[in-house]
Amino acid sequence: MFLSRVLKAGALAAALSLGGLSAQAQPMMAGGPEMHHGMMMHGLKAIGASDAQIAQIKAIFAQAKTDNQAAHEQLKALHQQMQALFTAPVIDANSITALASQAQTQHDAIATRMTRALIDSANVLSPDQRAKLAALRAKHADHMKDRAQRGSSGGQQ
Repeated sequence: MFLSRVLKAGALAAALSLGGLSAQAQPMMAGGPEMHHGMMMHGLKAIGASDAQIAQIKAIFAQAKTDNQAAHEQLKALHQQMQALFTAPVIDANSITALASQAQTQHDAIATRMTRALIDSANVLSPDQRAKLAALRAKHADHMKDRAQRGSSGGQQ
Protein backbone atom coordinates (compact mmCIF):
# COMPACT_ATOMS: atom_id res chain seq x y z
CA MET A 1 0.00 0.00 0.00
CA PHE A 2 2.83 2.36 0.91
CA LEU A 3 4.63 1.63 -2.37
CA SER A 4 1.41 2.28 -4.28
CA ARG A 5 0.97 5.67 -2.60
CA VAL A 6 4.59 6.62 -3.20
CA LEU A 7 4.29 5.70 -6.87
CA LYS A 8 1.04 7.63 -7.18
CA ALA A 9 2.67 10.64 -5.54
CA GLY A 10 5.50 10.39 -8.06
CA ALA A 11 3.02 10.16 -10.89
CA LEU A 12 1.23 13.26 -9.62
CA ALA A 13 4.49 15.18 -9.36
CA ALA A 14 5.35 14.27 -12.92
CA ALA A 15 1.89 15.17 -14.12
CA LEU A 16 1.95 18.52 -12.35
CA SER A 17 5.29 19.34 -13.91
CA LEU A 18 3.82 18.61 -17.34
CA GLY A 19 0.70 20.66 -16.93
CA GLY A 20 -0.79 20.65 -13.47
CA LEU A 21 -4.00 19.02 -14.58
CA SER A 22 -3.92 15.42 -13.42
CA ALA A 23 -4.79 15.89 -9.77
CA GLN A 24 -8.35 14.66 -10.24
CA ALA A 25 -7.05 11.36 -11.58
CA GLN A 26 -5.18 10.53 -8.35
CA PRO A 27 -7.92 9.25 -6.03
CA MET A 28 -5.70 7.62 -3.37
CA MET A 29 -3.45 10.57 -2.60
CA ALA A 30 -3.23 12.39 0.70
CA GLY A 31 -6.01 14.92 0.99
CA GLY A 32 -8.41 12.90 -1.09
CA PRO A 33 -9.90 13.53 -4.50
CA GLU A 34 -11.95 16.51 -3.36
CA MET A 35 -8.85 18.47 -2.38
CA HIS A 36 -7.08 17.67 -5.64
CA HIS A 37 -10.20 18.43 -7.66
CA GLY A 38 -10.35 21.80 -5.93
CA MET A 39 -6.69 22.47 -6.70
CA MET A 40 -7.26 21.61 -10.35
CA MET A 41 -10.34 23.83 -10.55
CA HIS A 42 -8.52 26.70 -8.86
CA GLY A 43 -5.64 26.40 -11.33
CA LEU A 44 -7.90 26.29 -14.35
CA LYS A 45 -9.95 29.25 -13.16
CA ALA A 46 -6.78 31.19 -12.33
CA ILE A 47 -5.58 30.89 -15.93
CA GLY A 48 -8.92 32.00 -17.32
CA ALA A 49 -10.16 28.65 -18.60
CA SER A 50 -13.74 28.80 -19.80
CA ASP A 51 -16.47 26.60 -18.36
CA ALA A 52 -16.39 24.61 -21.61
CA GLN A 53 -12.63 24.08 -21.35
CA ILE A 54 -12.95 23.01 -17.70
CA ALA A 55 -15.72 20.57 -18.57
CA GLN A 56 -13.68 19.13 -21.43
CA ILE A 57 -10.59 18.69 -19.24
CA LYS A 58 -12.63 17.10 -16.45
CA ALA A 59 -14.06 14.65 -18.98
CA ILE A 60 -10.57 13.81 -20.28
CA PHE A 61 -9.33 12.92 -16.81
CA ALA A 62 -12.53 11.10 -15.87
CA GLN A 63 -12.03 8.87 -18.91
CA ALA A 64 -8.35 8.34 -18.07
CA LYS A 65 -9.32 7.35 -14.53
CA THR A 66 -11.82 4.83 -15.91
CA ASP A 67 -9.28 3.53 -18.41
CA ASN A 68 -6.68 3.04 -15.67
CA GLN A 69 -9.00 1.33 -13.17
CA ALA A 70 -8.18 -2.22 -14.32
CA ALA A 71 -4.44 -1.52 -14.17
CA HIS A 72 -4.82 -0.13 -10.64
CA GLU A 73 -6.69 -3.26 -9.59
CA GLN A 74 -3.98 -5.46 -11.10
CA LEU A 75 -1.33 -3.44 -9.27
CA LYS A 76 -3.15 -3.91 -5.99
CA ALA A 77 -3.25 -7.68 -6.53
CA LEU A 78 0.43 -7.75 -7.52
CA HIS A 79 1.41 -5.79 -4.41
CA GLN A 80 -0.57 -8.18 -2.22
CA GLN A 81 1.17 -11.15 -3.85
CA MET A 82 4.56 -9.53 -3.34
CA GLN A 83 3.76 -8.83 0.29
CA ALA A 84 2.86 -12.49 0.79
CA LEU A 85 6.13 -13.57 -0.83
CA PHE A 86 8.15 -11.22 1.38
CA THR A 87 6.57 -12.69 4.51
CA ALA A 88 6.99 -16.34 3.44
CA PRO A 89 9.38 -18.56 5.41
CA VAL A 90 11.62 -18.79 2.33
CA ILE A 91 12.14 -15.76 0.08
CA ASP A 92 11.53 -16.64 -3.58
CA ALA A 93 13.57 -13.97 -5.36
CA ASN A 94 12.57 -15.13 -8.84
CA SER A 95 8.85 -14.86 -8.09
CA ILE A 96 9.27 -11.47 -6.44
CA THR A 97 11.28 -10.20 -9.39
CA ALA A 98 8.67 -11.49 -11.84
CA LEU A 99 5.88 -9.76 -9.92
CA ALA A 100 7.89 -6.54 -9.75
CA SER A 101 8.32 -6.69 -13.53
CA GLN A 102 4.57 -7.17 -13.99
CA ALA A 103 3.93 -4.22 -11.65
CA GLN A 104 6.31 -2.05 -13.66
CA THR A 105 4.41 -2.94 -16.82
CA GLN A 106 1.18 -1.77 -15.17
CA HIS A 107 2.84 1.45 -13.97
CA ASP A 108 4.08 2.10 -17.49
CA ALA A 109 0.59 1.59 -18.92
CA ILE A 110 -0.89 3.99 -16.36
CA ALA A 111 1.81 6.58 -17.05
CA THR A 112 1.26 6.29 -20.80
CA ARG A 113 -2.49 6.82 -20.40
CA MET A 114 -2.01 9.77 -18.06
CA THR A 115 0.50 11.32 -20.45
CA ARG A 116 -2.12 11.03 -23.20
CA ALA A 117 -4.65 12.76 -20.92
CA LEU A 118 -2.15 15.55 -20.20
CA ILE A 119 -1.50 16.04 -23.91
CA ASP A 120 -5.22 16.07 -24.69
CA SER A 121 -5.83 18.56 -21.88
CA ALA A 122 -2.96 20.78 -22.96
CA ASN A 123 -4.51 20.89 -26.44
CA VAL A 124 -7.76 22.20 -24.91
CA LEU A 125 -5.89 25.22 -23.53
CA SER A 126 -4.47 28.11 -25.50
CA PRO A 127 -0.70 28.73 -25.58
CA ASP A 128 -1.25 31.71 -23.26
CA GLN A 129 -3.21 29.59 -20.79
CA ARG A 130 -0.50 26.92 -20.84
CA ALA A 131 2.13 29.58 -20.14
CA LYS A 132 0.05 30.90 -17.22
CA LEU A 133 -0.34 27.36 -15.92
CA ALA A 134 3.43 26.83 -16.11
CA ALA A 135 3.96 30.04 -14.14
CA LEU A 136 1.48 28.87 -11.50
CA ARG A 137 3.27 25.54 -11.33
CA ALA A 138 6.64 27.26 -10.86
CA LYS A 139 5.20 29.48 -8.12
CA HIS A 140 3.73 26.43 -6.38
CA ALA A 141 7.03 24.53 -6.67
CA ASP A 142 8.89 27.48 -5.10
CA HIS A 143 6.33 27.62 -2.29
CA MET A 144 6.69 23.89 -1.63
CA LYS A 145 10.49 24.16 -1.70
CA ASP A 146 10.35 26.96 0.87
CA ARG A 147 8.03 24.88 3.07
CA ALA A 148 10.32 21.88 2.82
CA GLN A 149 13.36 23.96 3.74
CA ARG A 150 11.56 25.46 6.75
CA GLY A 151 10.45 21.99 7.80
CA SER A 152 13.91 20.45 7.48
CA SER A 153 15.52 23.23 9.49
CA GLY A 154 13.12 22.79 12.39
CA GLY A 155 11.48 26.12 11.67
CA GLN A 156 14.84 27.95 11.78
CA GLN A 157 16.05 30.01 8.85
